[in-house]
Amino acid sequence: ALPILLVVIIGEFFSAPSVTIVDTVTLQYLGKHRDRYGLQRMWGSLGWGLAMLSVGIGIDHTHIEAVFTGLGCKAPDYKNYRIAFIVFGVLMSIALIVSTQFRFHYHQLTQEEDNREEVTSSQGGDRKS
Repeated sequence: ALPILLVVIIGEFFSAPSVTIVDTVTLQYLGKHRDRYGLQRMWGSLGWGLAMLSVGIGIDHTHIEAVFTGLGCKAPDYKNYRIAFIVFGVLMSIALIVSTQFRFHYHQLTQEEDNREEVTSSQGGDRKS
């Protein structure tokens, strides 16, 4: 049980920032059309819901045969969860391929521009008070 707990903790540690990163990338790609952010989130949620429904239906239609010997033993109905792992692997592979296609444009401020921006923001803050 302890190795599984460690794997879960390490996995959550590395996957926790992914939602924030995805939101930032989405807003960056929307650019001036940031008002469409809710629509993007809606389609993501709809896709996630349909994928989980499909996997759930797939799991319900798979069975594992268990053989028990003895009198009065009834074979239980075991579900085969292998389809969930296969779908997860396929979707994560697709996500890896898609994520490598994003292009980011970084604007590195020089020291002078950074200082100028700080002065401008501090002067703007004084006017409001």
